[in-house]
Amino acid sequence: MLLSLIQMTKLTEWLFYLFLFLGPWTAIITGTIKSPYITEYQRFILFSPVILLFLFSIYSITVVLYRTLTFNNCNEAAQQLQRHITEAQAELRIKGILQRDPAGPELM
Repeated sequence: MLLSLIQMTKLTEWLFYLFLFLGPWTAIITGTIKSPYITEYQRFILFSPVILLFLFSIYSITVVLYRTLTFNNCNEAAQQLQRHITEAQAELRIKGILQRDPAGPELM
């Protein structure tokens, strides 16, 4: 495919697909392209961007909720991260970057 040969950022990729959809849609809505099928489904074609945007938002909300609800807790990783934070704070206190915390080694 041609797109795989060209280095595209995500923004240019999204804009490419947006214009790929909006180009024919605009031609249909303005009457440049005429067909009995287009005349029959003119109202649906007119509102198709709004419908697609609504469906995409439902899909996005569903994906975010699903991934949030099925997120695994990693207790070992959390403990290791806490150790790294404590070690980093100790090193920064030794170097004088952080002030000594009177409450203890907890996060400030």
